[in-house]
Amino acid sequence: MTHYGSQSPQTTLAPDRKGVLFCPSCEHTSPFDGDWRVRETCGGLTYRCPVCHELVQRRPVFDSTPRPTPATAQATPFGPSPKAVQNWARVWSSWTTAWVQFVRQSQR
Repeated sequence: MTHYGSQSPQTTLAPDRKGVLFCPSCEHTSPFDGDWRVRETCGGLTYRCPVCHELVQRRPVFDSTPRPTPATAQATPFGPSPKAVQNWARVWSSWTTAWVQFVRQSQR
C-alpha cells in the first residue's frame, strides 16, 4: 500500500462541523459533500478520495417510493386471488349457516 502523505490541501473545517469524511490512506479530509468522487452503483453511492482514489465509504440509497400498506397491497402471484377469497367466504357462510340450523334442530 502506498502512503501519499499530506499532499492534498487540507480543507479548513469548523470544529463543530458534522459529516466529515477522512481518507484512511492519504489522510485527506473533506465534508461528505466536498471534493470526493461520488459514483452511483446498484447498491448505493461510493465515495473515493480525489487524491489517491481509495474507497472511503459506501452508502446505501433507499428507495423513496412509498411502499404498499396491507390495506393498499394487492394479492401477489403467490397469494389468493380476489375470486378465491370470495368463493371461500361464500363456502364459509353456507357452512356456518348450515351448522347453526343443525344445532338449533338438535336442541328441540
